[in-house]
Amino acid sequence: MKIIDSTIIVALISMAGTIIGSMIGVMKSNDKTLYRIEQLEKVEAHNNLVERMTIVEQEEKSMNNESKDWSVKNMINWKIRFKNPVFYIQLIVSIISSIFAYMGITASEITSWYKLFEIIRQAFFKPIYNFYYGYKYL
Repeated sequence: MKIIDSTIIVALISMAGTIIGSMIGVMKSNDKTLYRIEQLEKVEAHNNLVERMTIVEQEEKSMNNESKDWSVKNMINWKIRFKNPVFYIQLIVSIISSIFAYMGITASEITSWYKLFEIIRQAFFKPIYNFYYGYKYL
């Protein structure tokens, strides 16, 4: 039985840390956005008494008719998340940095776009070979 190499463990830890950090940042940003939207709605509702009373009545009805769990209210809105380009950039960077850590590659070893794409290609098409025999870049 082969012992797991330390680079694999470092790669997995860095990938987990990147993903967890990104998700926490996204959730905090989402909370701030929701808070700001709620504050704007409060200001608009405050300007007109009829609108305020309508909102109060609707909230009272919804509270009486439905018992919503707080976790449902604070769920991540994946439709909006997939429209955000920052989400894709964070995802790509976390995947590429995990591949580099797994293969033991530093940024100074990547001197051209060709080498970068070749490393990514070999990581996806020859993962077992790279684990046992090491990465041999061009």
